[in-house]
Amino acid sequence: MPHYAAAYYGILKLGATVVNFSPLYTVDELAHQVEDSGTKLLFTLSASALLPTALKVLDGSGLERLVVGSVAGALPATKSLLYRLFRGKEVTKRPDDARITAFSALIANDGKRDFPAIDPATHLALIQYTGGTTGTPKGAMLTHQNLSANARQVEGMDPHPGEEDRIIGVLPLFHVFANTCVMNRTVANGGMIVLLPRFDGAQVLAAIELGRRTLVRTPADRVRVTSPRQVASYLLPLYGSAAVEQFGIVMLDTKHRIIRAKVLSVGSLDAAVVHPREVFREATTAAAAAVVLFHNHPSGDPTPSQDDLRLTVRMKSAGEIMGIAIVDHVILADQRYFSLVEAGQLSRVEPRGSATPVE
Repeated sequence: MPHYAAAYYGILKLGATVVNFSPLYTVDELAHQVEDSGTKLLFTLSASALLPTALKVLDGSGLERLVVGSVAGALPATKSLLYRLFRGKEVTKRPDDARITAFSALIANDGKRDFPAIDPATHLALIQYTGGTTGTPKGAMLTHQNLSANARQVEGMDPHPGEEDRIIGVLPLFHVFANTCVMNRTVANGGMIVLLPRFDGAQVLAAIELGRRTLVRTPADRVRVTSPRQVASYLLPLYGSAAVEQFGIVMLDTKHRIIRAKVLSVGSLDAAVVHPREVFREATTAAAAAVVLFHNHPSGDPTPSQDDLRLTVRMKSAGEIMGIAIVDHVILADQRYFSLVEAGQLSRVEPRGSATPVE
């Protein structure tokens, strides 16, 4: 269900720690894991196979709050109606209890808030419990950097780099393999996940055919870039508020339509981390005619540094040799951006100009 991904990344963004629970656990197994991990809030669904168990854990452990998502509420209107009509008996009514919040009520806000600073190398992101086949399940403690590194390692094995990803996800996302290889890797790569509740041959084939019809973006459907502000509006929701510096490229076709965006480096922006070969390998694989460089400043100030400008000049020179134009370098910071094209600095080294907010 989409509730899982929203809850997972929302928890990480807030600086809290995710603990994955199997829906197959008994009340006693869930209560033990709640106590062992120190879990205070649990996300679950209104399905009768899940909610009654969660309610018992709420009453019999250190758990303090429940957030309950609606199965029907996550479906398109027609399917939602049919689900309520024909499968309503599979749903348990959410109790009127101050400790229990509807998922829909939780997300009924504008999303604007101050997020804590996170050190990816040390901040605990996920406690992933083992299956317990050799005894009591044990929690593996993973940092944000652990999760990011795992996702990038899987991405590095992609036999078709540069292509738009559409992944069929059948494995449960609470399992560490699917968490890394299906969800984190695909989200980090800007791809799309088609979630199926179980493996069914006919359903998988139908999903593939639906993806072929609706998810393949032809050149005529691509967004055409006409201004730095348009590029920034595309990038800011994805990378503007990232807690760690990321460098990437937006690849454009001959008519400056967006082919795809790709993060190439996470960490400090210097020559050791960002090299022209990575930029132009991705660009040539995607058959790009032009590239927009981008990176974010976690400090909140998008003003380019001398290193930013020198890197731009280096990439621009390499692009002239490769025959792929570097058309801009956009620096992101929260809801503001700095475009070297707007500031007239694409070939300059001395900083000048000011940042532009995007409403």
